[in-house]
Amino acid sequence: MKDKGEERRKPNQEHYEKLKGHITGGDIEGWNGWYREYMINMGSKKLDIGAYLEEGNFEEEDLQKVQLHYAHLGGAKFGEANLCNAELVGAHMQNSDLVCAQLRKTGLNEVDLTEAKMWDADLEGASLERSILDDANLNCANLKNAKLHSASLKKTNLTYAELQSVDLSKAHAERADFSYAHLEGAELVGTYLQGAIFTHAFVDSETLIIGDPNEIVDDDTDFTGVGLSVARIDPKLRTRLERNIRKKQWEEWYEYPHIYWFLIKIIIYIESIHLKKLPQDINTDKSEKDTKPAVISFNENGVNITVNYQSEFDGHKWIYKFDRVIRPFVNIPVKVFWWLSDYGSKTTRILGAFVGLNLLFTALYLWVVPLLPTIRQGAEPMFQELMFNNTTIVDPAAAFIQSNLIVFSITDVATSNLDYIPMAFVLVHIVLGYVLLAALVTRFAIMFQSLSP
Repeated sequence: MKDKGEERRKPNQEHYEKLKGHITGGDIEGWNGWYREYMINMGSKKLDIGAYLEEGNFEEEDLQKVQLHYAHLGGAKFGEANLCNAELVGAHMQNSDLVCAQLRKTGLNEVDLTEAKMWDADLEGASLERSILDDANLNCANLKNAKLHSASLKKTNLTYAELQSVDLSKAHAERADFSYAHLEGAELVGTYLQGAIFTHAFVDSETLIIGDPNEIVDDDTDFTGVGLSVARIDPKLRTRLERNIRKKQWEEWYEYPHIYWFLIKIIIYIESIHLKKLPQDINTDKSEKDTKPAVISFNENGVNITVNYQSEFDGHKWIYKFDRVIRPFVNIPVKVFWWLSDYGSKTTRILGAFVGLNLLFTALYLWVVPLLPTIRQGAEPMFQELMFNNTTIVDPAAAFIQSNLIVFSITDVATSNLDYIPMAFVLVHIVLGYVLLAALVTRFAIMFQSLSP
């Protein structure tokens, strides 16, 4: 059995017909007067206030200056309706349809617009402070000079939106999509942007982005293609966002089938040479061309290649499978290189890896290599008779110091006395040392280009 609260939440036909009647008669002020008295009466009875107009159809209606504060408008249709200067504070508008609606300077503070459809809506100068727009679709919407202070925009679609001079301070925009949005003059002070996407968004010298990078962004915040050097942005925050861009670009590089396309280019080149040797009067009908992985033609400027990607994958699946097997072996060293500096943002990992590497090889030189069997006759053990500048090393501390110098080829190692296996250990040690040195140089280069550590 339903309680009274559930009964009250049903669309109220009396409210709906009354509002439609005032709209038809062009008497919005008449509705506003009645609604003010209704709100006072409901408030005195301590009941849930606000008209119940869920799923009402108000498409293309003129509702300028209408008062619907705290109204229940879930699922209502306002497509292309005129709601300019209307008062909708505290309204419940979940899943409502506001496509192409006119909402200029409309009061929408504390309104629940969860999953609302608002693409191409005109919200210029509207007040949306503390409103909830989670999962709403505001694609191509006009929000110039709108106030969204402390609003919730989680997973909101704001692609191509006009957000010039908008106030987004203290707003929660986690995982929101601002791709290609215009943010000239926008204020994002303390705005929570974890997982937000700003790919190719427009900013200018008036755009303000300020906040603690440890609180307002994370590794998934993406500002790829955004002119961060133009905007007024906190230096530490900019450094963090630039690190995220590098990380994202390299992650895309990891997934790209480089070996596959390299082998495909070789195959196409070989095929082009073969086709040049064929008689010129050979013709191939259109149906056969469409089934080929690549259509190759010749002109006076050289070879013109049009690739049919789907058929190409079908024709060279073995190459793609080969690429999938080999790709991890190519990616792992690159991932380790960038992990050492956290994509150019940290030095501690590099220094820790340097110390750990030399400790490892010191232990190998002292206790592992001497136990290995001799490969060639006359070769001498690593540390018992291995001479560094005519000094035999047996002390672990001295061995560690010499190991650090081996990395940079500073120590004069008596290579003529080394066995093959010890020589292999030294070679690997030196190569890994130079990898660490490259990571450190990369870190310093990025640090010199950044405005903060």
